[in-house]
Amino acid sequence: MTSSVFDECYEKYHRRLMGYFRSRGMGWHDAEDVFQETMIGAYRGVGALKEKDRADRWLFAIARNKCCDFLQRKVRRRREEGSTELGDVVWRQDDKKADAV
Repeated sequence: MTSSVFDECYEKYHRRLMGYFRSRGMGWHDAEDVFQETMIGAYRGVGALKEKDRADRWLFAIARNKCCDFLQRKVRRRREEGSTELGDVVWRQDDKKADAV
């Protein structure tokens, strides 16, 4: 992925992905961190993208996985701290992943 393609991808998806992360209950800084992790994952895995016309789906799949990873780390951290209160993190039955409300 060239720098110009990466910049174009960043500009095209930043707002949509940030909206997605924020809709999952993340604060701005956490959402920005997960966005950066998503872009790094896309950069590293661009060779696995077989159909360029499906780039949206591919990128949002990476974003969803990074979001779930983040929320699972959040749950794990709270449990390690001995907190029984998980706050805004809940488990959704449909995907068996942590999600925020």
